[in-house]
Amino acid sequence: MSFSHNKIATGRGAVSEADQADDIIAAVTGKTIYLKKITIHVTLAATGGTGIVTVRDGVAGTILIQVDGDTIDNQREVDLDDGRGYPLTSGNSLSLEVSGAGTNEASAFAVAVGEIEY
Repeated sequence: MSFSHNKIATGRGAVSEADQADDIIAAVTGKTIYLKKITIHVTLAATGGTGIVTVRDGVAGTILIQVDGDTIDNQREVDLDDGRGYPLTSGNSLSLEVSGAGTNEASAFAVAVGEIEY
């Protein structure tokens, strides 16, 4: 992962049955954040089947990473550093969500790192 002289942006979000969505990186006005890496980790499995944990672009809804929420300790990392990274545009956020479980949603956390373009 390479970084230029831009400011580093990091964020962490956590979700559970009680709080099914959280911002990993809150919206920054007037700046673009180029996401370089995102990691999801399921800490408590969903029950009832079909649970999923998703990180998505808060405005466009683009899914950047998704894992099965039915398996505890399920972890996945995605490297978005293709030379620039995924552009999270001005006023946009990066969201973590759990959904789809038949009975109880999974608990999970996600971390992200990127660069703020100046």
